Amino acid sequence: MLENLRFNAGETSTDDMERGFFADQLADPTDLYVSDGFGVLHRKHASVYDVPQRTPCAAGYLVQAEVTALSQLTGDICRPYVVVLGGAKVTDKFGAIASLITTADQILVGGAMTFPFLAARGYKIGTSLLDENQVDVAVRYLAQAKQAGTEIVLPSDVIV
Repeated sequence: MLENLRFNAGETSTDDMERGFFADQLADPTDLYVSDGFGVLHRKHASVYDVPQRTPCAAGYLVQAEVTALSQLTGDICRPYVVVLGGAKVTDKFGAIASLITTADQILVGGAMTFPFLAARGYKIGTSLLDENQVDVAVRYLAQAKQAGTEIVLPSDVIV
């Protein structure tokens, strides 16, 4: 069991050697790595990405439960199929929309994920969290959704 590692520079370093050195320190005393943090598995962090490459690893019960739930939700789809997405880490979730456009009947978008779509529709979003590259992607997603018959639903009232 490890305590919060985010304060160590090696944990999130984009330098493979720095991150790898930290991962070596983490992996050295271990026999097995079990990951139970489904929400972070996509991150290229020392404790999530590099340590499993250095020691035998397995998915924990929570990760297995998430994979089972996602398999059920994406395998045999029941209609109407409505997906709710939101949060502040837009880049982490934006890619999921591409596959959902061809599957979901509606995609309800909230949180900071709303702002690229609002900007794509021409709304001013003030100083709200926004990566300009995401606006172009949102324009493309809106067009794809329209073509696929999928409705992307945005909040009708937000504070920006």
